[in-house]
Amino acid sequence: MEDDTGGTGIVTEQVEILRASEILADISEALGRVSGGMYGKCKLCGSYIQREILTTDPLADLCGSCNVPVTDSGVGADNTVFSGAADRRYDDISGELI
Repeated sequence: MEDDTGGTGIVTEQVEILRASEILADISEALGRVSGGMYGKCKLCGSYIQREILTTDPLADLCGSCNVPVTDSGVGADNTVFSGAADRRYDDISGELI
C-alpha cells in the first residue's frame, strides 16, 4: 500500500505504531493481573497457566486447555468465541506460541 507521496514509509510506520500500542495494552493488562493477584491464572477457567506457556509468552492469559484453535470466524473448536488477534494460541503438545 502506498502513501500519498508514492511510498510505503508512512503506512509501515502506522502499522508499527499500532503493533506497539497493542503490545503496550497487553503489558498493561498483564500488570493489572499481577497487582490483582491473577497473573498466571487463565482468564476463562481460572486454572493456572502452564509454566512453559508463561515462559514463552509472559503476557499469556489462557491455559493450554482453554487455548483452542480458532477458525477464521473467531470461534474456537469448542465454540468459544474469542475477541480477536490479541488472543494468543499455543500448541497443546509443545506449549509453544503459534
